[in-house]
Amino acid sequence: MSISGQSGHFARAIDTIDGFLLLYIPMTTYSIASLAIMVSMAALVLNLPFGYLRMNTRKLSFMWFVYIHLPIPAIFILRNMAGLDYKFIPLMVAGAVAGQFLGGRLNRNRKASPNG
Repeated sequence: MSISGQSGHFARAIDTIDGFLLLYIPMTTYSIASLAIMVSMAALVLNLPFGYLRMNTRKLSFMWFVYIHLPIPAIFILRNMAGLDYKFIPLMVAGAVAGQFLGGRLNRNRKASPNG
């Protein structure tokens, strides 16, 4: 493991662990909040197609549960890659639920439209 960097507020250290490069940059409250919001929005976008597909299945069926739970590992990986703590899980869940809801709404609106 090798560590190098500068001193001061904007110090950066490059760490190599088993061939992977890790860059440590001090995070401000603003950057953590914006990162959390971006990951939550990614959870929303990721859940849109699953919410859309969920509306075509019978409630509480096997595929209904699959469509709800399949994006969860991807959201978990995104949150960990972003370096967000477990305290941000409610925000990610809110994004995922909103994505499921909006995807279902899109499906319902498509079926209700005269062209669909």
